[in-house]
Amino acid sequence: TTNLLDGKWETRTFEDADRRSKRWKVITVPVAKTSHRAIEFVMSDGGGQYDHPFGNKHGNYVVDIPGIYVLEKGKIEPLPRLEPFLVIGDLDGAMVGNDDSTAAFKSYWDLIARPQGAKLVYCSGRSLGQYAELAAKREGQLAQPDAFISSLGTRVYFWRENIGWVEEKMWAKQLGSGWDLHQVREAAYKALAAAGGRDNVQFRPPAEQNEHKITLGVRDIVLKEVLKVLKEALADANVNAKVLPSGSGVWRFVDIIPARAGKKEAVEYIRCRFNFAKMRTLACGYSLSDAGMLSVGTRVAILGNALLSLKEWAVEQQVRGLMPPDLIISESLVAFGVLEAIMRLGLDPSLRQFPPNLYLLGKDDPQQ
Repeated sequence: TTNLLDGKWETRTFEDADRRSKRWKVITVPVAKTSHRAIEFVMSDGGGQYDHPFGNKHGNYVVDIPGIYVLEKGKIEPLPRLEPFLVIGDLDGAMVGNDDSTAAFKSYWDLIARPQGAKLVYCSGRSLGQYAELAAKREGQLAQPDAFISSLGTRVYFWRENIGWVEEKMWAKQLGSGWDLHQVREAAYKALAAAGGRDNVQFRPPAEQNEHKITLGVRDIVLKEVLKVLKEALADANVNAKVLPSGSGVWRFVDIIPARAGKKEAVEYIRCRFNFAKMRTLACGYSLSDAGMLSVGTRVAILGNALLSLKEWAVEQQVRGLMPPDLIISESLVAFGVLEAIMRLGLDPSLRQFPPNLYLLGKDDPQQ
């Protein structure tokens, strides 16, 4: 029950801060920007039992100024104002792969980070449409990003309130230099023929392609030959492109994108657009395909569930002086690892200082 100290009381109901763990509750009390009134409140279980401040069993809680507050064991304290920071990570393996961590990260981001100016970017091999499908399946469990890098850095989108996703046309336009989609397709057909046809090389579905990205599925036994033919054909056609193999198992992926495209280039473009210093930018990686976005001089976190190949690459890069000295190799998995890195790098001191935030790291969740 809250009172804006004008004599009028009203009842508001708490909601679960994290619908999975249900450990913490949250409530938002709107206050007009022109208002200078404090808020007085008392908590009840709805059955006649009331909670009062520690040491004052008949008193009420009072908040003097707007902000984000944590109430635990009869004490209410404000979270310190944090300096905004930027988090960049892939979807698969970084934000998706452990439902508890996905939900915990969204809870933290919505309650603490976003209201104080932090920005979130997903950098994925998925298209925007594929991301939308994933988000729908997760039923609101994914944190809403402020920007989306799709299709290996060939598309950049910004989220606009009341509008939705807006493609950054200037980014796509500058990718055209030295790129010829027709010649790229011709090179792909030459590789297909050289490798024995569609039993060994296939074009991936249209949803995975765009005018600046061709993706092939290639059997591992012909991968070396396909890469050789592709690179030779592209060079002969004077096409300035990157040929990127990835994946594991019998079937691999081979992506062909413009030389100016890529996760590394797109990440740096968005960082500059959002005007974040590299020391206030955290890039989080899971697989070796993330190496590009981990190589732009920002803070770096290798997640606990990252593939061994990425961990070995990161350590080697650090030995060579090409990785920041405060490189984080998280102990925690998936999005819990992102939160661990935010805490250990000091990007948000409240994660270490205030006990209510520890559950976001999975410390008290028996499922983690």
